[in-house]
Amino acid sequence: MNANLSDKIYQCMQEMKLSRTDLAKQSGIHLSEISRILNHKQSLSVCNLDEITLSLGLTEGALYSYYAEECFNVSRYLDKRKSEQFLYNCAVMGFEEQLHSILDAVLEERSKTIRNKNFVHIFAVAEQL
Repeated sequence: MNANLSDKIYQCMQEMKLSRTDLAKQSGIHLSEISRILNHKQSLSVCNLDEITLSLGLTEGALYSYYAEECFNVSRYLDKRKSEQFLYNCAVMGFEEQLHSILDAVLEERSKTIRNKNFVHIFAVAEQL
């Protein structure tokens, strides 16, 4: 999980005076999984992000602006597991800024191979809409 997203989650937890245990109970995510996510030992899925967001009293998608960079792996390929649901949710909920940030990153990619692979993935998500 990137530092900005992690910081925002911790900030919201402090404002609401929530411990990890409280967050686990409210989100329905097991405490050990919450700990692994917050300790950067496990990646954060969009489903878990949505559950955590609601548990923090925020509206659905409120943390999406922090999540876009999570959609890319270290090789700058779109991570299918993370990005598919995220792209779909952003399109359905009208989060154009987050969609544009991912598309901009794909367009800025210098490697034609990586760029084409990312586009194939984006078009596959678009076909589901």
